[in-house]
Formats: sequence, structure tokens, C-alpha cells
Amino acid sequence: IQGWFPVYDTMRGICGELQLTIYIQHIMDFNPVEDSAVGVKVLSSSVPPENYFVSELFGLVDELLVEDDPEYNWQDSFRSSRSSNDARQLLFLVMDGKLRRQIGRKVTDSGGNALLAYQTHFDLEDNFIVARGIGTCVCLSPIL
Repeated sequence: IQGWFPVYDTMRGICGELQLTIYIQHIMDFNPVEDSAVGVKVLSSSVPPENYFVSELFGLVDELLVEDDPEYNWQDSFRSSRSSNDARQLLFLVMDGKLRRQIGRKVTDSGGNALLAYQTHFDLEDNFIVARGIGTCVCLSPIL
């Protein structure tokens, strides 16, 4: 992955750019962490990538997470709006990663290796943040 990425401030919005080049080297196919979903391709597109076809369709997978909203915490009465907003943004990031891992685990348990048409939705309900993830579990195979 390489390119220019926006620098985002939780109060001011986008306030600059940062050029990054990231190289990923996958060393082994075994992950000792049980809730890992290593090897699962998570795609927002409903169409498989070029040079791949859907060899098997397993069906819909979904997951739901509920966490307390840090904006409604008792500490919020004396905490600055920036730190309160940062806490909420961090919670969104953590919930999104946890959601992808849990759905990815369902994909591997079903025998799939990819998740097509993946969507994440966050809802602010009363004093809670609800994260919902949904996608289609498939097995992708390369076109020979």
C-alpha cells in the first residue's frame, strides 16, 4: 500500500496529508491466536476480484457488538470535548477490528476464505454504541 493519506483531527477534520509506503510480509500460515481470521479476504464489493471466481457459496454471516458510549460516561462532566471525542473515535476503531475478526472467524468455521459485500454500520442508541457487520461467506478460487 502506498500513497497520500489524509491526517484527521477529531475536532477539526482533515488537516493535512501524509505520504506512506507500507510493505507486508506474511511469514507463516499459522496464527496461535484463537480468535484470529488470518487468510480471510474481506471485500466490500459483491463481485469477486479479477482472476478469481466463487467456487462455493456458504451464505450470509453477521455479527453484532454493543459497547457503552464514552460520551455518556460519568467522567465526561470534567473531561474536555477533545478527549471525549478521541475516546469515542478509538472505540469505533476497536469495535470495527473486533467485528471483522469475529466475522472472519465465522467465515473460516464455515469453510470459506472470503467475505463479499461486507458492510459495517454503527448506531448510537441511548448510552450505547451498536456495531453491526454483515457479508456473504464464499470460497474464492483463482482462475487457472
